[in-house]
Amino acid sequence: MPSLTLTTIPVETGTSRFELEVHAVEQPDGLSLTWVYNDALFEEATVARMAANFAMLLEGILAAPAQPIQRLPLLTETERRTVVETWNATAAPFPAEACVHQAFEAQVPMQRRHPR
Repeated sequence: MPSLTLTTIPVETGTSRFELEVHAVEQPDGLSLTWVYNDALFEEATVARMAANFAMLLEGILAAPAQPIQRLPLLTETERRTVVETWNATAAPFPAEACVHQAFEAQVPMQRRHPR
């Protein structure tokens, strides 16, 4: 499979037997995947993102089949940057003169503090 093509086709299947199912059917022109999910648990956008991440994984396998699974891509570069850099940008100034327990106490709401 030199290239991977994804097409979204809405299919009405009634109800899913499980929270999330992925049905794979071999077609003359490739593999067809159908994602069936419980819409009370998953939003369409969430399942679409999972399908895109799975496609990224398949592309990685095709590009480097000997690569260990933990080194294969699962996120797009934009998603990886969001998760690793944007969401992880939690640096905050810490007062040099404060002890750790004092900084912790400053974060606890007053009504939950217990007398020593």
